[in-house]
Amino acid sequence: MGPMKKATILGVGFAGFLFVVPRMISAGPVFECPPEGTDLTWETFAVPFFETWCTEPCHVHAWQDSYTDTYPRRDSILGLVVSGGMPRDPAPAPPQTEIDKLEEWVTCGAPAECPPGGTDLTWETFAQPWFQEYCNGCHTWEASYSLTYEIRDVMLQLVLDTEMPQFGSVPPDDLEKFAEWMLCDSPAGGSPCAYGFTEAEQVFAAYCTQCHSVNLSGAARQGAPEGMNWDDYASVLANASGIRDVLLPPQRMRGDDPFSAPRMPPHDTAVPEPELDLMIDWLACGAPQLSGGASYARGDANDDGQEDLSDAVFILASIFTGGDPVLCRDAADTNTDGFIDLADAVYLLSFIFQSKAPPLPPFPLCGTGPLLGCDTYVSCD
Repeated sequence: MGPMKKATILGVGFAGFLFVVPRMISAGPVFECPPEGTDLTWETFAVPFFETWCTEPCHVHAWQDSYTDTYPRRDSILGLVVSGGMPRDPAPAPPQTEIDKLEEWVTCGAPAECPPGGTDLTWETFAQPWFQEYCNGCHTWEASYSLTYEIRDVMLQLVLDTEMPQFGSVPPDDLEKFAEWMLCDSPAGGSPCAYGFTEAEQVFAAYCTQCHSVNLSGAARQGAPEGMNWDDYASVLANASGIRDVLLPPQRMRGDDPFSAPRMPPHDTAVPEPELDLMIDWLACGAPQLSGGASYARGDANDDGQEDLSDAVFILASIFTGGDPVLCRDAADTNTDGFIDLADAVYLLSFIFQSKAPPLPPFPLCGTGPLLGCDTYVSCD
């Protein structure tokens, strides 16, 4: 999964509004989420807040234990804290600065983060069976990854608020997994990714490069920002997640729902669904330059099944002293910059000894998504 991805679920419920009416009267309007959002998350703010102010002496093993259990109660919790109804005596009240942060976290959608190290849950191995079990009475979400990805935030909100599924309930363990998959940006995990840039370039040429081309400038780009050229692999790779968010068909759902706003390409032109699903899957794989490739774990350059000092030594030896050749170049590309060099050894050592950022997926679990290529890798067999 790579860098931690926040998934923010928008909206404050009516019940929460009722609870904070006294705040509006006594201390001005209710907090509004800043345009840029918030950097407060479940992991960095909410868990410590609940542990400090709510766990003892009343809510032992409660709010801080489960995001999926806390999320549906977020408005009620906020209202009780803001109104002074919680925490109750003899527990001390949080300082106003902490209450303000709680209000910001809730009104910005109660964001949470993907777990460190990512998830091994994928569209194929987890989400499709999940939808078949809990949603197929009314929907067919498992039929199209691109449609599911398009409405992911709305879907997560409805499920966490227990508004969906309408018939029956989801067991806590499966609910936790669903939230994890969504918070980690709903990874698809083709085995291996069927697309490379050669195949994707054909779709870009058919639907996108009339505007997004390195060969166009000025008015000829029809509003396409400079530098966003989808016939240029480096630009595609740098903007892969943004492309995935807009390369979804317009008006897939009814009415004026927020997730049915017009997308790219413009002018009522949509990529045919079979090609669209392959493109979305390719972008979810990290937009690899090459198709196929062995499953591997990034950072395990010497293919011994673990990421440690010996991998950094292996990378340095292969570069500087004529050591064994790197057979899985993507595994050795620890910083995911498309090169095997000194920076990869430094990146891995910083992670191991200084707790710096871990390698991007596939890490620590095996996966695919080749950029440089992975001819041989036995530890994931």
